[in-house]
Formats: sequence, structure tokens, C-alpha cells
Amino acid sequence: MRTWHHQPHDDSGAGTRVSDQEAWADELDEAVRVAVVAMRDADAADWSVQAGSLEWDCRTTVCHIASDFVGYAGQLTAPQAHGYAPFDVALDGAPDPTGLRDVLRATGGMLSSVVRTAGSQTLSWHPYGIAGPLDFAAMGTLELLVHTEDLSRGLGFPWNPPDDLCERVLTHLFPGIAGDSELWPTLLWATGRIALETLPQQHTWRWENTGT
Repeated sequence: MRTWHHQPHDDSGAGTRVSDQEAWADELDEAVRVAVVAMRDADAADWSVQAGSLEWDCRTTVCHIASDFVGYAGQLTAPQAHGYAPFDVALDGAPDPTGLRDVLRATGGMLSSVVRTAGSQTLSWHPYGIAGPLDFAAMGTLELLVHTEDLSRGLGFPWNPPDDLCERVLTHLFPGIAGDSELWPTLLWATGRIALETLPQQHTWRWENTGT
């Protein structure tokens, strides 16, 4: 497990927050890496099947993740006061699993690169609150983790992301939820995927951005 060095907020300028941006970009890159490795077990599967309980098929779900990555990057390179910049990602035909993984690697790399280089005071619109580079990195990581779970349910490959990735996302976007619970099931509960032993499944949920 990698060691996470959290740096306190620094109102004086970029200093500590730039190191936080680099750390979050590394987290996103690691999430993409482990997800892509897991998806290789589904190379022989039919990617036109439904992704878990989503209304989308598995190819469309990959396109959704890629659209989030690129959309979040765009919010940081062209900050918006209201809404998203009006563009989206579209797949070229029906790519095979290798091509779909390449889409995730390429678009995930776009977002992590922008997170590393964005001004630390950059803020942009998101429906769950005005967000900065750390927020968009956390959101991108969350989207990848939980939608890879949806893909795994549709395609039948095992998926159990590292605890440190789950912990970073829970701490940043769902503060106070994790406690002493198992991290991955807690993240699935927080995003409405499952019930926990003492908590019913959520049918409405959201995360909170911090404006960082």
C-alpha cells in the first residue's frame, strides 16, 4: 500500500496544494491502471451486455467514464460558472476490449495531466458543488471505481480495488462515512450499489465537493 501524505490547506499560494494535486493525479493514474488490468479478464466477453444494474451496455459505460474524464479536464482548462462546456466523448464504432481500455487510458491520462498542471486556485462548476483540481481528481477516480464495478457485474470479471484508493475517495467526497467499516463495500454503499449489514441500500445519494 502506498503512503498518503496529506498536506494542510495553504492560503498563501500554490506550495502544499500543488503536492496534493500531484498525489491525486497519481491516485487517478493508479486507479486507471488497476481497472485496465482487471478488465483484461473480460476480453472474450460480450461487451454489448448490460453493465450491472445500469441502463447502459458495457461499451456505453466505458464511454461514460471517458466522458467524465474529459469533461472534468475541460472544467479545469476552461473553468465554467454554470454548466459543462458543451461537448462529449463518442466511441468510434464498436471498439473491441483492447480499444475500450485504450480509451480509458487515454482519457484518464488527460485528466491526471490537467490535475497536475492546473492552477491550485482554479474552481469550476459541478452539479454537486463548485470544484477544484482535487475534487475533479477525486470525482474521476470515484467514477472509474464504481463503474468498473458495474462492468464487472455485467462481464463477470473480479473487481476489488485497493483500499487506499477507496479511502482517498471516501475521505474526500464522503467525509465521515467510512469509520471502521470495510472500505470498498462502504464506497459501494455510499454510491447506492449495495446494502450493508446495518444500513439499507440507498436509492438517492450524492457526494460533496470541497472547492479544492
